[in-house]
Amino acid sequence: MASLTALLSEIRACTICAEHLPLGPRPVFQVHPSVRVLIAGQAPGRKVHESGVPFDDASGDRLRIWLRVSRETFYDARQVAILPMGFCFPGTGKSGDLPPRDDWPPGVPLPHPSPPNSIWLKRNPRFEEDLLPVLRAHVAKLLKNEG
Repeated sequence: MASLTALLSEIRACTICAEHLPLGPRPVFQVHPSVRVLIAGQAPGRKVHESGVPFDDASGDRLRIWLRVSRETFYDARQVAILPMGFCFPGTGKSGDLPPRDDWPPGVPLPHPSPPNSIWLKRNPRFEEDLLPVLRAHVAKLLKNEG
């Protein structure tokens, strides 16, 4: 638990992307070591940035309806963890909020590595040619820094 507490404190204090964030850094997430459900999101929207509460907007209302979960249960970090790929609001684009920055790991979406996805991999060779080398280098760097 101490390492999780330290990690969460580090994330809350993060300013790495500050110069790229139109409203400044404000990591928004919730997590607890005993959590049973994880909602993995994209990035907080403007309303969520302002409130500091994950999914505190119309998308959160819809998500809670889909899950048939009360607001009270949803915002109990012991029951539901909410972790976005990008912890801060990335700004507004032409048709809504921007996605998380593509030059900022850790949020690298991967296809499922099961054999049935071989067809998808054949149709998308750039995944193995372009993305995997970058991902491997980043993972190697992170693992080297751990030991």
